[in-house]
Amino acid sequence: TGNVIMHNTYVAACSLGWLVFALVVCSLASERSFDHQTNAACPPLTDATSLLTPAGCSDSVRWQVGHRSMEGWNWFPGDDWKHPWFHDVYCHFLLAAFIVVTGATRGWFPGMDVRGLIYEWCIPHGCLLLMKASLMVVTTVPTPLSSCRTTGVQTGQMTHFCNDLMFSGHSVLMVMVPFFYQQCPYAAWWGKAGFWVGGAFGLVLILGTHQHYTSDVLVAVYMTLALLMPRRKGIALHWGGAQSCTVENFGLKTS
Repeated sequence: TGNVIMHNTYVAACSLGWLVFALVVCSLASERSFDHQTNAACPPLTDATSLLTPAGCSDSVRWQVGHRSMEGWNWFPGDDWKHPWFHDVYCHFLLAAFIVVTGATRGWFPGMDVRGLIYEWCIPHGCLLLMKASLMVVTTVPTPLSSCRTTGVQTGQMTHFCNDLMFSGHSVLMVMVPFFYQQCPYAAWWGKAGFWVGGAFGLVLILGTHQHYTSDVLVAVYMTLALLMPRRKGIALHWGGAQSCTVENFGLKTS
C-alpha cells in the first residue's frame, strides 16, 4: 500500500541521514586528531609487518623499514600503489561495484527490498564511524606515513588524515561489501567469492600503502563483523524481498 511505501521510505531516509551525520562527525574528529608535534617527535609504533623485514638488518634499519616492509619486498610493480590515494580509489571502486551489482539485481528481482538494505547498511556503518571518531579524538598515535612525519602532508591526502588511524574506515568497507553480498540468497557462488577476494586484497593494499598499522585493520575487521553477524538474517530477508520482513524485526512495514 501507499502508506507502507511511505513508511519504509521514511525509515530508509532517516537511516541515510544517520550515516551522513556519522560521516560528518568522523571527518571533524579526523581533523581534530592531527598532531604534527607528535608525528615529528615520536617514532612509529612497532608493527607486526616489521617481521617481514629481511634478516640481518640492524635495529635502526628495521625501525626505518618497520611498517614499510611491503614496499621493501616490492609486492606490486611501479610506485603508484604506494600512495594513500591508491587504496582510497580501490576501496571506493569496490563499493561502487557493489552498488552497481545491487542495482542490476534489483532489475532482475523486483521483489528485492532496497529500502531495507539501505537501513541494514546505514545503521551499523554509522555506529562504526562514531566509534572511530571517539577513538581518534581521545588518543593520538604517531603516524606510520614518512611524509606526514616531516611535512604533515602526504601526496593525495589532506593533512588531518595523517593521524586518522584507529581504526581503519576503509577496512570497514572491505568487510561490509562482501558480507552484505554473501547474504544474497540468489547470488552466484563465484560472485560472492569475488567480493571476498576483492575485500581481502583491499585490506592488503591498506597495509601496503602504510596509512594504517596492522592493529587498525584488525580492529576494524573485528568490530565490523561483531555488528554485522547479528544482522545476517535481516540482510538476507531484505535481499529476498520485503514480504519476508516484519516491523518487529526491522522497523519496516510490509502490510
